[in-house]
Amino acid sequence: MSDQTTKEYILRVGKARIKAWREGSAQRIPEARFLLGLAYVYGAGVDKDLRRAVELYEQAAAQNFAPALNVLGSRYRTGSGVEKNAKKSAEFHAKAAELGFPPAQYAMGARYELG
Repeated sequence: MSDQTTKEYILRVGKARIKAWREGSAQRIPEARFLLGLAYVYGAGVDKDLRRAVELYEQAAAQNFAPALNVLGSRYRTGSGVEKNAKKSAEFHAKAAELGFPPAQYAMGARYELG
């Protein structure tokens, strides 16, 4: 799913699903934590809050949820919602790639190719 498609989906369904995502997050369900994080990024049913989004991504990443690991890799690469950190970015992308997540594998390939 592209970033634009993800954004459209979250904006379309976020308001209706916030309660379920919050409940799932409280139950330590990594997918719910990740989706709630996206809602905070896009302001879908909640106020935009990149720091809260990163906290939720980190919780999901601690459970080896590859999409969260990949997003954290991207955020640390760009400094979006976190302090820019190339080492952390590479670590998150590498972990997601090891879990077989294609976007992270692509990101790691680009790192190797571009240096």
